[in-house]
Amino acid sequence: MMIIGLYTSCVILNTLGIEDYGIYNVVGGVVAMFSIISSSLSSSVSRFLTFEIGRGDFERLKQVFLSVFVSLLTIYFWGISKTEREFIFFIFKKYARKKQNSLD
Repeated sequence: MMIIGLYTSCVILNTLGIEDYGIYNVVGGVVAMFSIISSSLSSSVSRFLTFEIGRGDFERLKQVFLSVFVSLLTIYFWGISKTEREFIFFIFKKYARKKQNSLD
């Protein structure tokens, strides 16, 4: 398995180049981080919702659900806006560099 990983790393590095391979690794790290955050949020939300269902307090259940929903929407829109801004900056920077190189 380790040999396959080393081989695919070399193939991806040769295909993408040094700069794009670094970006590929950063994106992979960010995806892994959000995966961990997503799974922990899922389990904690499930715990709070089932706790309120078990108590039979449906007013509190509505409050918990609404607060979780608003919190997740806020995190989602913050993440999308941040990611989109960084992506646009990267694309413009990369194309500006290619255009500058083609003019030289």
